[in-house]
Amino acid sequence: MAIKNKRVLITINPGLIDGKWFPTVRSLVSALDKTTDLMVATVGDYDFSSKKVRIYRRIKYGKFEEIGMVTPKADLWIVYSDGYWLDAKALGFKIRSDFFNSQIELHQYHLANHNVDLIVNSPQTEQKTLKSWFSSLDAKKTRIIPTVNLQNIDEVRQLRKLKDVIVAKLSWGGAMIGTKKLASDEDVDAFENELKEDAPYTALNDYCFQDYAPASSEKRFWIAGGKVVGARLLFGRRVPWETEGKEKGYLYDEQTEGYARDRAAVENLLKLSELTVGSVDFIGPMINEINGCGTVFTYFQEKDLLLDFRKQMVDSFLQILNQL
Repeated sequence: MAIKNKRVLITINPGLIDGKWFPTVRSLVSALDKTTDLMVATVGDYDFSSKKVRIYRRIKYGKFEEIGMVTPKADLWIVYSDGYWLDAKALGFKIRSDFFNSQIELHQYHLANHNVDLIVNSPQTEQKTLKSWFSSLDAKKTRIIPTVNLQNIDEVRQLRKLKDVIVAKLSWGGAMIGTKKLASDEDVDAFENELKEDAPYTALNDYCFQDYAPASSEKRFWIAGGKVVGARLLFGRRVPWETEGKEKGYLYDEQTEGYARDRAAVENLLKLSELTVGSVDFIGPMINEINGCGTVFTYFQEKDLLLDFRKQMVDSFLQILNQL
């Protein structure tokens, strides 16, 4: 079967339908629309009871036409947005993480019932992009920042006193949303009060806890087709507990000291996660996150496009389609 006849479904941020500027996913949608039978779904518009999703087709000038609620049928389903920033309460969920779990269950259902041949990233891999997955790994062998899941606020207090400073992260999240530096008893008190005010929607088990790792540099390795396709080195990035940051980014490659060792750590983590598309992030010498659906494959410094790995990402999906 030629790629042109392959049925592809891609789940995207609903803002793209409204015309917002998302260069990574827009490039992917444009390329797939030219080469495949493409359908577009919007995250947050799944009907979990009927197992249907709202479908759009791309029309002229980058606009989209709604088709309606449809049972997914595709050779390849690319899940390029999981909607961690959406208001899950408004979507009918009492508990924030239930929204993520419902998406995983729907994707697994359509795989099991042979409505879809392949999902990228697979549901099993996307579960490993939750930040809490790091708690199951050997930190020394994988070069990750030590990460734990805690059962109650007393354990948070004990860990904070032991480590002096720790970082609380939403296990399902991104863009530094919900990330908190806990450097005192007062910080833990404030964190506890926030949880009480937002319970049960957000609870302690929605968080994992990492050692605080201040460093002058951050690194990102972009992954496409299960392989490293590029990396950047960043200095001076603003962190959530600071109001300012003057960042400067550079290409990170074989010419840069430390690259080979860092890449080896990334490739080891790829074997464990089976990540097809996404990124692996470092703070200093340690890996602090693995990211899946929704990863941006460009780096802008202010308004200037400094690094762009969209072509490698798009080509990786075309290669996957050729192999189906």
